[in-house]
Amino acid sequence: MEICYGPTNASAEALTFLLQSSPAIETLMIRSCGTWSSAGSWNWDLASVESCLHHLKNLYLYGFAGAADDVDFLRFVLKHAIVLESVNLRSKEIDVDENARNVVRGFRRASPKCVVRLQALNVPSLYL
Repeated sequence: MEICYGPTNASAEALTFLLQSSPAIETLMIRSCGTWSSAGSWNWDLASVESCLHHLKNLYLYGFAGAADDVDFLRFVLKHAIVLESVNLRSKEIDVDENARNVVRGFRRASPKCVVRLQALNVPSLYL
C-alpha cells in the first residue's frame, strides 16, 4: 500500500486510521508531501496499530529528511514491528544529515533481522 503524507495533524490521523483498517499489511510506502509536522503524531497508543505492526515486513519512506517527526515515526515502527525485514529511507537531499544517520543507527529494533537502508538522491544506499 502506498500513501502520500502531508504536513498536517489530519494526515497523522488518517495514517493511524489506515493502519487500524489494514491489520495484515506487509508493505507500506509513504511519500512525504512536505515536512511531517504534528504535535504528538507518533505518540500512538500501541494497541491502536499493533496488529498492523505485527505483520509489517517492508517500510519505504520517500522524502525522509531526518526531521523530528520523521525520526519519531521511524523509532516507533522499529520498536514495535516484530517481523520487519527492511526499512528503506529515501532522502530528497543530496547529502543525508550525519546526525540523523547516527540517531537511526541507535534505535532499538523489535525484529533482529531488520535492515535499514538510507539513500540520498543518486547515491548508493547506506546500511544503518
